[in-house]
Amino acid sequence: MKTDFTQGTVTITKTTPVDPLKKALKSREQRFPRILNDEEIQRLWSVLGEYPNQNFSNVIRLLLLTGSRRSEVINAKWDQFNLEKGIWIKPSNKTKIKLDVVIPLSSQAIVNLKNMKKVSDSDFLFPEMASGKLLQEFKKAWITTCKKASLTSFRPSDLRETYASHLVSSGQSLYRICKLLGQRVPSSMIPLVNLSIEQLRQTTQVFSDKINKLASTS
Repeated sequence: MKTDFTQGTVTITKTTPVDPLKKALKSREQRFPRILNDEEIQRLWSVLGEYPNQNFSNVIRLLLLTGSRRSEVINAKWDQFNLEKGIWIKPSNKTKIKLDVVIPLSSQAIVNLKNMKKVSDSDFLFPEMASGKLLQEFKKAWITTCKKASLTSFRPSDLRETYASHLVSSGQSLYRICKLLGQRVPSSMIPLVNLSIEQLRQTTQVFSDKINKLASTS
């Protein structure tokens, strides 16, 4: 029941009660990640290669190859990258943990970024998306891509979940995966000896190699 006290009158409107269990289950369902299997990754990668707007395809490739958040990718600037060393330094004001995050890039991510850099005339990797002009177009492109790749109930944030899940399945440690995702690592997971960038690169390369293998058999 809803009561409105506007203009000196009292209006009582009946509202349909919300089932708390149904609401909780719906909320849980919405939060549950959708992980792509090998065949779905293969289809998605193939569709990205054929999509007319390669700027959009490059956003999705970078999301999948790095497990980064969409805001980190869309707002990324070239001065955050050292492509010779193959690293991406995410500044603290752009990360969820409010700390600088340094992640290594796989060989495929480096090649993609170098090709993008050759034709870029902006400080941003994706200037039109960073300005917010093409966010609606991004949504349309995402829906079209998922439809062509026959991916149902799949969200951009699920690319990050897919990256992490496949690394777990390949036997990579949760500590390494947390470091690559730019998440805070529980003290119980921190090893006695810190991992080097190259050791972390080996981990992210595992998933990149898997994508390359799937793409070569499509």
